[in-house]
Amino acid sequence: MDIRQKQPSITGRNAVLGNPAILEGVVREAIGDHFHVDPATIDLNQCLSGGPFNADGLDVMELGTEIMERLEFPIPKDEWERFLDNKTGTEPIRLRPAELVQLFHSVGKSLEQTADLLAIEDIPPRKN
Repeated sequence: MDIRQKQPSITGRNAVLGNPAILEGVVREAIGDHFHVDPATIDLNQCLSGGPFNADGLDVMELGTEIMERLEFPIPKDEWERFLDNKTGTEPIRLRPAELVQLFHSVGKSLEQTADLLAIEDIPPRKN
């Protein structure tokens, strides 16, 4: 019987904008599960095309989808395609796990700023 207190699941904006270590952990776990490796042994600066991963374009797409599902935070399609254009298309895939962490964090920040601007625009004008 596990007597440790279960930690609340952190998803969505809280994970993407919160503690970077949480986002890094989600990326590590997704990569570990996908490639059947211990997440603690993953070097975030090692290209996924190298051993032990030997990732191809399909692996990258599946990883992105898996991370989005785990975080319950979708990356807009155009943003994801723009990101992948620089990483795929030629073998080997030039993608490091650290870049996935950075992508989710930067898109989250960008969406947060957009939401803040939209909230400001929704404020009705003051009546004199």
